[in-house]
Amino acid sequence: MDPQLSELVGKIGLPQRDLAAALPYLGCGCTPNAVSRAKRLAWALDSALQVRSRYQSLGIADSVYFDTMRDITVWCGNCRAPGLQNTAWLANHMRLELFQLGRLQFQMAPFQKPHYAACPSALAPVLHVHIPQGSPLDHDACRRSFQYAKTFFAAHFPDYAYRAFVCESWLLFSGNAQFMQPNSNILKFASLFQLCGDNTKNPQGYDRIFGLSRPHFARSTSLQKSARRYILHGGRLGVGFGYILKEDIV
Repeated sequence: MDPQLSELVGKIGLPQRDLAAALPYLGCGCTPNAVSRAKRLAWALDSALQVRSRYQSLGIADSVYFDTMRDITVWCGNCRAPGLQNTAWLANHMRLELFQLGRLQFQMAPFQKPHYAACPSALAPVLHVHIPQGSPLDHDACRRSFQYAKTFFAAHFPDYAYRAFVCESWLLFSGNAQFMQPNSNILKFASLFQLCGDNTKNPQGYDRIFGLSRPHFARSTSLQKSARRYILHGGRLGVGFGYILKEDIV
């Protein structure tokens, strides 16, 4: 195996079954829209190897490169078969628009204010904040990520004059306070933002809390149990939108 590929798959923890599926197609010019999950994974691995030189030319640390590319493994894990499905999301990583900086991910992308959000209209340009799965939502780790992002983009993308960090997520839904413990990591995370509104028509909260068991409202975790009680008493889940001004990150 090519040494760079070997290093990449080792650092991102790619399972052997996924690597074995992609190996026959590596270097064959696979596209992100291939029908085969194995070919989509081959595209992602080929692309990750190609963009490493761009990271290096920008002076971005290898640790950021590997942390960012670890999303390949995350999304392989979300497939029921070896390979990869969600290449549209990973294309952001390959265009060097999205980076994992500690606990959180930050993306340079256009901003369109959600229809339900009563927030300032002059926030753009922005950095979009994403919360990758797989690790506890530790409050201090999240704060460090924002601080790191401010330093990172100033050093490597100084011409991107963003004004605010923005996030749309079920984690920011104000109704969460009705069934979560006051000291929960989710509510602590939401408290970092200026919250601007909720959308109860978005099913993300149901999907994230109950997953595939949503129709039955599983009760395996304390969060599922409390959310289920809340729903059975007439509560609704949703997403919220919030922002943090750049100057408020210290």
